[in-house]
Amino acid sequence: MNYARKQKEILERLEALSWAGESPASSVPLSSDFENDARLCLTFLSFLPPAIKETVTTLIEELKALDTNQYYYLPESLHITIQNVRRIADPPTFTAADITAADRAFQESIAAENLRPIRFHLSGLLLLPTSLAVTVFTDKTYGDFVKALRQNLTKHKIPDNKSYISDDIVFGNITIARFGAPPSITLKERVTELKETFSGGEYLAENICLVTTSAVCHPEFTTIRQSYKLK
Repeated sequence: MNYARKQKEILERLEALSWAGESPASSVPLSSDFENDARLCLTFLSFLPPAIKETVTTLIEELKALDTNQYYYLPESLHITIQNVRRIADPPTFTAADITAADRAFQESIAAENLRPIRFHLSGLLLLPTSLAVTVFTDKTYGDFVKALRQNLTKHKIPDNKSYISDDIVFGNITIARFGAPPSITLKERVTELKETFSGGEYLAENICLVTTSAVCHPEFTTIRQSYKLK
Protein backbone atom coordinates (compact mmCIF):
# COMPACT_ATOMS: atom_id res chain seq x y z
CA MET A 1 0.00 0.00 0.00
CA ASN A 2 1.47 3.37 -0.97
CA TYR A 3 1.78 6.24 1.49
CA ALA A 4 -1.08 8.32 0.02
CA ARG A 5 -3.45 5.38 0.42
CA LYS A 6 -2.45 5.06 4.08
CA GLN A 7 -3.03 8.80 4.52
CA LYS A 8 -6.50 8.47 3.01
CA GLU A 9 -7.40 5.60 5.34
CA ILE A 10 -6.28 7.60 8.39
CA LEU A 11 -8.34 10.60 7.24
CA GLU A 12 -11.43 8.45 6.76
CA ARG A 13 -10.95 7.01 10.25
CA LEU A 14 -10.51 10.48 11.74
CA GLU A 15 -13.74 11.67 10.15
CA ALA A 16 -15.75 8.62 11.21
CA LEU A 17 -14.55 8.69 14.82
CA SER A 18 -15.08 12.45 15.13
CA TRP A 19 -18.70 12.24 13.99
CA ALA A 20 -19.22 9.29 16.34
CA GLY A 21 -18.47 11.62 19.24
CA GLU A 22 -14.93 10.51 19.93
CA SER A 23 -11.87 12.79 20.07
CA PRO A 24 -9.13 10.95 18.15
CA ALA A 25 -7.04 14.12 17.69
CA SER A 26 -6.73 17.68 18.98
CA SER A 27 -9.20 20.12 17.48
CA VAL A 28 -10.29 23.75 17.76
CA PRO A 29 -13.74 23.98 19.42
CA LEU A 30 -16.72 25.88 17.99
CA SER A 31 -16.51 29.66 18.30
CA SER A 32 -18.83 32.51 17.34
CA ASP A 33 -16.02 35.01 16.74
CA PHE A 34 -12.95 33.51 15.09
CA GLU A 35 -12.17 36.81 13.35
CA ASN A 36 -11.37 38.51 16.66
CA ASP A 37 -10.06 35.44 18.47
CA ALA A 38 -6.73 36.53 19.96
CA ARG A 39 -5.56 33.09 21.10
CA LEU A 40 -2.17 32.35 19.56
CA CYS A 41 -0.29 29.25 18.47
CA LEU A 42 3.27 28.57 17.29
CA THR A 43 3.46 26.47 14.14
CA PHE A 44 5.31 25.66 10.92
CA LEU A 45 3.28 26.10 7.74
CA SER A 46 3.34 26.58 3.98
CA PHE A 47 1.24 29.41 2.55
CA LEU A 48 -0.47 28.53 -0.73
CA PRO A 49 0.92 29.88 -4.02
CA PRO A 50 -1.38 32.16 -6.10
CA ALA A 51 -2.77 29.57 -8.52
CA ILE A 52 -3.65 27.04 -5.81
CA LYS A 53 -4.99 29.81 -3.59
CA GLU A 54 -7.34 30.92 -6.37
CA THR A 55 -8.68 27.38 -6.83
CA VAL A 56 -9.33 26.94 -3.11
CA THR A 57 -10.88 30.40 -2.80
CA THR A 58 -13.33 29.57 -5.59
CA LEU A 59 -14.34 26.47 -3.63
CA ILE A 60 -14.77 28.53 -0.47
CA GLU A 61 -17.06 31.02 -2.21
CA GLU A 62 -19.29 28.20 -3.44
CA LEU A 63 -19.56 26.62 0.01
CA LYS A 64 -19.97 29.92 1.81
CA ALA A 65 -23.17 30.57 -0.15
CA LEU A 66 -24.61 27.34 1.29
CA ASP A 67 -23.98 28.21 4.95
CA THR A 68 -23.14 31.81 5.80
CA ASN A 69 -23.09 31.18 9.56
CA GLN A 70 -19.55 29.79 9.55
CA TYR A 71 -16.10 31.40 9.45
CA TYR A 72 -14.40 30.93 6.08
CA TYR A 73 -10.68 31.54 5.68
CA LEU A 74 -9.41 34.65 3.92
CA PRO A 75 -7.29 33.98 0.80
CA GLU A 76 -4.15 35.29 2.50
CA SER A 77 -4.73 32.93 5.44
CA LEU A 78 -4.82 29.70 3.43
CA HIS A 79 -2.00 27.33 4.27
CA ILE A 80 -0.91 23.75 4.87
CA THR A 81 0.20 23.09 8.42
CA ILE A 82 3.57 21.34 8.45
CA GLN A 83 3.95 20.88 12.19
CA ASN A 84 2.36 22.38 15.28
CA VAL A 85 4.61 23.43 18.15
CA ARG A 86 2.19 25.05 20.61
CA ARG A 87 -1.61 24.96 20.43
CA ILE A 88 -3.70 28.13 20.49
CA ALA A 89 -4.04 29.71 23.91
CA ASP A 90 -4.54 33.09 25.56
CA PRO A 91 -2.13 33.87 27.03
CA PRO A 92 0.18 32.00 24.65
CA THR A 93 1.97 28.92 25.99
CA PHE A 94 5.26 29.75 24.28
CA THR A 95 8.09 32.22 24.88
CA ALA A 96 10.71 33.95 22.77
CA ALA A 97 13.10 31.20 23.84
CA ASP A 98 10.65 28.58 22.55
CA ILE A 99 10.53 30.30 19.16
CA THR A 100 14.33 30.22 19.00
CA ALA A 101 14.37 26.56 19.99
CA ALA A 102 11.74 25.69 17.36
CA ASP A 103 13.82 27.44 14.71
CA ARG A 104 16.89 25.48 15.75
CA ALA A 105 14.97 22.19 15.69
CA PHE A 106 13.67 22.87 12.18
CA GLN A 107 17.07 23.79 10.80
CA GLU A 108 18.61 20.66 12.31
CA SER A 109 15.83 18.55 10.79
CA ILE A 110 16.32 20.04 7.33
CA ALA A 111 20.04 19.28 7.48
CA ALA A 112 19.63 15.76 8.86
CA GLU A 113 16.87 14.72 6.43
CA ASN A 114 18.31 16.65 3.46
CA LEU A 115 14.80 18.02 2.89
CA ARG A 116 13.95 19.10 -0.65
CA PRO A 117 10.89 21.10 -1.75
CA ILE A 118 7.74 19.21 -0.74
CA ARG A 119 5.18 18.17 -3.34
CA PHE A 120 1.60 18.50 -2.09
CA HIS A 121 -1.38 17.03 -3.93
CA LEU A 122 -4.78 18.52 -3.07
CA SER A 123 -7.64 16.06 -3.43
CA GLY A 124 -10.94 15.69 -1.58
CA LEU A 125 -12.48 17.28 1.51
CA LEU A 126 -12.50 16.47 5.21
CA LEU A 127 -15.63 17.44 7.15
CA LEU A 128 -15.35 17.33 10.94
CA PRO A 129 -17.89 18.55 13.52
CA THR A 130 -15.93 21.78 14.05
CA SER A 131 -14.17 22.41 10.72
CA LEU A 132 -13.89 21.78 6.99
CA ALA A 133 -10.62 21.19 5.13
CA VAL A 134 -9.16 20.28 1.77
CA THR A 135 -7.18 17.07 2.18
CA VAL A 136 -3.54 17.02 1.10
CA PHE A 137 -1.46 13.99 0.16
CA THR A 138 2.32 13.54 0.04
CA ASP A 139 4.93 10.83 -0.27
CA LYS A 140 6.62 9.06 2.64
CA THR A 141 9.60 11.44 2.57
CA TYR A 142 7.39 14.16 4.00
CA GLY A 143 6.14 11.89 6.77
CA ASP A 144 9.68 10.89 7.69
CA PHE A 145 10.71 14.54 7.87
CA VAL A 146 7.82 15.53 10.14
CA LYS A 147 8.55 12.65 12.50
CA ALA A 148 12.22 13.69 12.63
CA LEU A 149 11.14 17.27 13.34
CA ARG A 150 8.94 16.11 16.22
CA GLN A 151 11.90 14.27 17.71
CA ASN A 152 14.06 17.38 17.44
CA LEU A 153 11.36 19.55 19.02
CA THR A 154 11.31 17.13 21.94
CA LYS A 155 15.11 17.20 22.12
CA HIS A 156 14.96 20.99 22.42
CA LYS A 157 12.36 20.71 25.19
CA ILE A 158 9.41 22.05 23.19
CA PRO A 159 7.50 18.90 22.27
CA ASP A 160 4.38 19.31 20.17
CA ASN A 161 1.42 19.58 22.57
CA LYS A 162 -1.23 18.36 20.14
CA SER A 163 -2.50 14.79 19.92
CA TYR A 164 -2.89 12.95 16.60
CA ILE A 165 -4.91 10.00 15.36
CA SER A 166 -1.66 8.43 14.11
CA ASP A 167 1.93 9.09 15.11
CA ASP A 168 3.20 7.01 12.20
CA ILE A 169 1.24 8.27 9.18
CA VAL A 170 1.47 12.04 8.67
CA PHE A 171 -1.05 13.85 6.49
CA GLY A 172 -1.71 17.45 5.55
CA ASN A 173 -4.80 19.56 5.17
CA ILE A 174 -5.87 23.09 4.31
CA THR A 175 -8.53 24.22 6.75
CA ILE A 176 -11.00 26.38 4.82
CA ALA A 177 -13.74 26.89 7.42
CA ARG A 178 -14.21 26.75 11.17
CA PHE A 179 -17.69 26.39 12.58
CA GLY A 180 -19.58 28.56 15.02
CA ALA A 181 -22.51 26.14 14.89
CA PRO A 182 -23.13 22.70 13.38
CA PRO A 183 -22.87 22.90 9.57
CA SER A 184 -26.11 23.11 7.60
CA ILE A 185 -27.59 20.08 5.85
CA THR A 186 -27.11 21.84 2.50
CA LEU A 187 -23.40 22.36 3.17
CA LYS A 188 -22.93 18.78 4.35
CA GLU A 189 -24.65 17.42 1.25
CA ARG A 190 -22.46 19.45 -1.09
CA VAL A 191 -19.30 18.46 0.77
CA THR A 192 -20.31 14.81 0.44
CA GLU A 193 -20.59 15.30 -3.33
CA LEU A 194 -17.16 16.96 -3.50
CA LYS A 195 -15.40 14.50 -1.20
CA GLU A 196 -14.30 12.22 -4.01
CA THR A 197 -14.40 14.67 -6.92
CA PHE A 198 -12.66 17.86 -5.80
CA SER A 199 -9.14 18.26 -7.13
CA GLY A 200 -7.13 21.33 -6.19
CA GLY A 201 -4.04 20.44 -8.20
CA GLU A 202 -0.55 20.14 -6.78
CA TYR A 203 2.34 22.40 -5.95
CA LEU A 204 5.94 22.24 -4.87
CA ALA A 205 6.43 23.96 -1.51
CA GLU A 206 9.81 25.65 -1.53
CA ASN A 207 9.17 28.01 1.40
CA ILE A 208 8.20 27.02 4.94
CA CYS A 209 7.45 29.58 7.66
CA LEU A 210 7.55 29.47 11.44
CA VAL A 211 4.69 31.69 12.55
CA THR A 212 2.72 32.82 15.55
CA THR A 213 -0.92 33.08 14.56
CA SER A 214 -4.56 32.66 15.55
CA ALA A 215 -6.87 29.67 15.07
CA VAL A 216 -7.80 30.94 11.58
CA CYS A 217 -4.41 32.42 10.68
CA HIS A 218 -6.02 35.86 10.54
CA PRO A 219 -3.60 38.45 9.08
CA GLU A 220 -4.03 40.76 12.08
CA PHE A 221 -2.74 38.06 14.41
CA THR A 222 -0.10 36.46 12.17
CA THR A 223 3.62 37.14 12.49
CA ILE A 224 6.26 35.29 10.48
CA ARG A 225 9.08 34.51 12.92
CA GLN A 226 11.36 32.68 10.49
CA SER A 227 11.29 31.61 6.85
CA TYR A 228 13.08 28.64 5.31
CA LYS A 229 13.95 28.11 1.64
CA LEU A 230 14.06 24.47 0.58
CA LYS A 231 16.49 23.68 -2.25
